[in-house]
Amino acid sequence: MTASEPIRGLLPAREEWRTLGLLVAGMALFTLALAFSPIRPAILAMFVLTPLFGLPWLLFGPYDRMLFRIAVVVLGFPLAHCLAVGAGFALALSRPGFPFTSAGLDDSMAQAGALAGLVGCGLSLLLCSLCGLTRSGKRTTMALGTLLLGGVGTAALCFINGERGYLATDAIWQGVFAYILAKVLRT
Repeated sequence: MTASEPIRGLLPAREEWRTLGLLVAGMALFTLALAFSPIRPAILAMFVLTPLFGLPWLLFGPYDRMLFRIAVVVLGFPLAHCLAVGAGFALALSRPGFPFTSAGLDDSMAQAGALAGLVGCGLSLLLCSLCGLTRSGKRTTMALGTLLLGGVGTAALCFINGERGYLATDAIWQGVFAYILAKVLRT
């Protein structure tokens, strides 16, 4: 085993690059739509626009299990996103320092980001798995990915500054989520 083999394992495999590209295109589409959306508050816009994240993968990805893929992209991802944001806000509201204050890892937004990251990723990956959209043997990757996105949510919301500041943090989270999905989805 050479020193570069563990690092090479983190890179997407040949068949995963296409999925990653489609999901990153969806992430860009979602972020742009959310940035220019007249729908306010952003939470409502996120729920309405979340299917854009998976749209390129849905249209240009594999054609097997199409009904399950449509259900996950159109209903599952928005539901998971809504529940994640709701769980994060419920936790933040119960803590001092809400709304949108930054005080490091002890603040309410950092804790809300951790919870939202865990709930959003965990529910999305669970739905993908239940619908047979994931490759076998990827449970460890799914668990580690969920923990990673909880950490990304924590770090991202430590530095949030108002509703518009959420766009950049959500784009970072979705970029990492696209990577995790590319590693676990059947390509």
